[in-house]
Amino acid sequence: MKYLFTLVIFLLTFSYSYTQTLELEQVSFGFSSPVDIVHAGDERLFIVERSGVIKIIPDVTTGDALATPFLDINSIVHNANFQSEQGLLGLTFHPDYANNGFFFVNYTDNSDATVVARYTRDASDPNIANPNSAEIIITFDQPASNHNGGCLRFGPDGYLYIGTGDGGSGNDPWNNAQDTQTFLGKMLRLDIDNGLPYTVPSTNPFINDANVLDEIWAIGLRNPWKFSFDKETGDMWIADVGQNAWEEIDFQPANSVGGENYGWRCYEGNHLNTNVNTSDCPPQSDLVDPIYEIPHQGFNGPCSITGGYVYRGTENPDLIGKYIVADFCSGEFFIVEPDGSGGWIGQEVNDFNFDISTFGEDVNGELYAARLSNGRIYKIKSDLCASLMANVNVTSEPCEGEFNGTAELTVAGGLAPYNLPTGIDFNNLSPDNYSITVSDDNGCMITTNFTINTLPLPDVPTITVNDFDLTAPSGLSAYQWFLDGVAIAGQTGETISVNQSGNYSVMVTGANGCSNTSAETNIIFSGLEAIPELSDVNISPNPFDKNIVVEIEVKETVNLSIVVLDVSGKKLYSNLVTVNKKLTHSIDLEQLSVGVYYLNLESEEGVVVKKIIKQ
Repeated sequence: MKYLFTLVIFLLTFSYSYTQTLELEQVSFGFSSPVDIVHAGDERLFIVERSGVIKIIPDVTTGDALATPFLDINSIVHNANFQSEQGLLGLTFHPDYANNGFFFVNYTDNSDATVVARYTRDASDPNIANPNSAEIIITFDQPASNHNGGCLRFGPDGYLYIGTGDGGSGNDPWNNAQDTQTFLGKMLRLDIDNGLPYTVPSTNPFINDANVLDEIWAIGLRNPWKFSFDKETGDMWIADVGQNAWEEIDFQPANSVGGENYGWRCYEGNHLNTNVNTSDCPPQSDLVDPIYEIPHQGFNGPCSITGGYVYRGTENPDLIGKYIVADFCSGEFFIVEPDGSGGWIGQEVNDFNFDISTFGEDVNGELYAARLSNGRIYKIKSDLCASLMANVNVTSEPCEGEFNGTAELTVAGGLAPYNLPTGIDFNNLSPDNYSITVSDDNGCMITTNFTINTLPLPDVPTITVNDFDLTAPSGLSAYQWFLDGVAIAGQTGETISVNQSGNYSVMVTGANGCSNTSAETNIIFSGLEAIPELSDVNISPNPFDKNIVVEIEVKETVNLSIVVLDVSGKKLYSNLVTVNKKLTHSIDLEQLSVGVYYLNLESEEGVVVKKIIKQ
């Protein structure tokens, strides 16, 4: 089942306005932190997971990924801290992949260095790569865990382009983006067809400049997380992630000879970076300004641009020629296009708060996007029904054995009134997978799925008895003690000291809010005064190993039952005796396990309890 998510973008031109609608249609799910979507010249989509795994969706109409990954290099990829920007970050296929089977990946290794490597597909199975075929193309150190770039694409000239970040931290403290003796903060261009690991194209802009590394194609980039080539025109589009004020989109026409300086760290967008010393920066006239910039707008506003593609598919004619991009933080989508007079226009819209980590293009020019957090892949479409939205927020899930999960359905957009699903009680949901369909007054329909899971119970607690102190297992969120099935007011700690006889139990609650209750533990609490005839009772040795000797002194003759019980109240020994003045009674308890027991003296008048310990 596919889910439809929509947004509305209003684009303004010189003499007219129109509404551009985009629809995000889910085509697949179940991926772990997807960061790239690439095709290999056929109908398959290759999904790159940051952990070091590449999976294949052979047919987007079904959306199912193949069970066996295309490539798994997790062991050589550093991705332990997903708060950083490390991992397997980019994938591209050689233009002649159908014949040579070469593809290229960009990752951070276990030494935190950037590595671009070439791999080869398996000779017998086109859906599997040979993990032992790696040829390292280029590698360079990263001074920090962020701003690794990671995108790599073949240009229409057949050369491999690699976008690199400025090395991380903030405000480029090492001035890497402007330093022409480092690969960081650059666009690199390599020839990988004329010798390994690579050669430098003779047309690279700085090939004859001893002050600039030959591999550099353009400089002044902060973190070009994603860039792409227009498959029709060959133009390059670079979405460069900003610092804390501006996101920018840079444009390089197909006829560029390279050598552009996009301005970072001197400028952020079109604005002088006042956070750094810019005395050594070139004049702005020597820099290439972005064609579109997006201001940061507070905590929930834009803060990290994810570059997309110019649409060149056939299914959505109204999108042709428009560059589609999104912000990772806010979920806003943007469309940028020529204004007809040599400039550019664009507009943004706040919509889903989807953390779009990457866009992708299939062999037919249709576009896709991925969410980092939930691993879902969406197809980008244009549709009149695109403004209809439905979302289910699961507000609570039932504990094991219960059926009281709750969820909230929110519907927006489209044309009210809405036709909502019937026969489902959102306030009393049993664990299950649910699929609901909502329609509006236009007849537009949207289907979304959600799952009510079962929350596990904590283990049945065992009460530890230490004299008259009872202790429940530690590390749980809440406790409630009971006496004979009734909650004891104020007794909500891990330990309770008891002062009366009865059956004690404890209910414990785990971090997920689910509870479980112990079995009852019988405690008998009394003193010598319970039997008036008694004057003294002595038990030795205590603790004991095998036998105990009970010495009983009385004021007058009395009949007594001597009883030994375990902590649950089970009777283990019993003997009826008559005591006249004094009695010494030996009991063989060698067969008992190590632990706490109780010795009861019982008469018609009452019971006297003594704790004994087997060691």
